Amino acid sequence: MKFLLAFIGLLPLASAIGFRSRAYNIAVEGLQIFGFTQPLEVGDIIIVNGIGRSNLTQKYLNFLLLEGVPLSKSLYTASLSISSDLDTGIISLMTYTDSQAFDEELRKGPIKRNGDFKLKILVRPIDYQIFFDDKLFYTYNYRRPSSLVRSIGFEGMKFSKTDVYSQNFGEELAGTPKIITVQNGMVSVFYGSVKIRTFAPYTPVVRAPPSGPEPPPLI
Repeated sequence: MKFLLAFIGLLPLASAIGFRSRAYNIAVEGLQIFGFTQPLEVGDIIIVNGIGRSNLTQKYLNFLLLEGVPLSKSLYTASLSISSDLDTGIISLMTYTDSQAFDEELRKGPIKRNGDFKLKILVRPIDYQIFFDDKLFYTYNYRRPSSLVRSIGFEGMKFSKTDVYSQNFGEELAGTPKIITVQNGMVSVFYGSVKIRTFAPYTPVVRAPPSGPEPPPLI
C-alpha cells in the first residue's frame, strides 16, 4: 500500500489508513454514481484525472458532489455541479435539488472534447476551492452544507488507461481526513491521515480482480 500511496502522491503519516475502490464502467455513457460511507468533512480532497469524451453524442462533461447516495439518476441534490461544454469549454458551477436551482456561475475552463484535464477540489469551512491543472480556478461558496455529501457522480469522461479493481483494506474512520480520486477507470477513497505531495497521474500497483460477488455500492 505504501507504494500505491507514493505513486499518487500520498505519504502515510499514520498506520491507521483505509482504502476502498470501485471500477468505473467505461462502456456506459450516462451518469454513474459512487457512494462512500463517511460524508465529506472540512479538509477532504477530491482529485480527478480524466479526458473529455470524443463522441459527439456527449455534449457535456458533468462532475457532481451529491447529497446522500441517490437511488435515482434523475432525482438528487447536487451540492456542487461542475458541467463543462465539451465544444466551447464553458463551465457551469451551481447547486440544485429536484425542486430548486441556485444561481449559476459561468467561467471559461480548460476541459475540451478528447482533451485531458486535472481537477482538484478542496473542502473548506465555507466553500469548495476548485483547481484545474494545479491552478486556482474558482472558489464556490456553499449553498447547502458540504457535510451532507456522501457520493459523487460523473459522465462524459474517459481515461487514457483502465486499471483493475484493487483489494480494499483497513478501516473507514469517521472524523478522519479522506482523499477521493477518480483516475485510470477507478474511483478510490483513502481514509486516514495523509498529505499531498503531487497531483501528477500515476501508475498504481495492480492486483487481480477479487473472486466472488462484485464490490458493494458504498466505498
